[in-house]
Amino acid sequence: MRLTLLMILTLLISSCRGNQKKFQENNSVVISDTIPKAKFQLLNFMAEGKPSIALINSEYESFDSKSKYPLSVFITVKSIDKTKEGHPTAKEVIEFNHIESEILRKTSEMSLCYVGNTTMNGYRDIIFYLNPSDKNTFDSIIKEIKNNNLRVTDYTFEIDPEWEAVSEFYEALK
Repeated sequence: MRLTLLMILTLLISSCRGNQKKFQENNSVVISDTIPKAKFQLLNFMAEGKPSIALINSEYESFDSKSKYPLSVFITVKSIDKTKEGHPTAKEVIEFNHIESEILRKTSEMSLCYVGNTTMNGYRDIIFYLNPSDKNTFDSIIKEIKNNNLRVTDYTFEIDPEWEAVSEFYEALK
């Protein structure tokens, strides 16, 4: 299990760096100074009486620009092949990581905050925060991914300027 989590972390960290890019009109790349680099921490917690795991970018704990990204997005990916706790098997983790990497790759030119993911009984939530002006672009990307992968069952947009939906994770990091 630890090796699987290290594989996940390695894949996600390498994928997340792309989300810090912004492209100027002259096609030069500028690293955004508002979005912190990815530094993930693993948290264990209980949800619905089952052990659960969160992989959270700890750099957002003291992020001063949350108000610029007030729209939360939770993308739900269903576990098909799972353990008794409802967690994905090693084979399933590869599929989860593929889906997550695809989302990160297709959104790499957007200025958004990839908070991380939670793995709970039967599913994984992939968590982002973005500026509402990027909602339509993000929505189109996720619709396309959802249409091509039956494991992506749902995604929701919620206005959350204080990042309350993920605040318990950041409290647990302290």
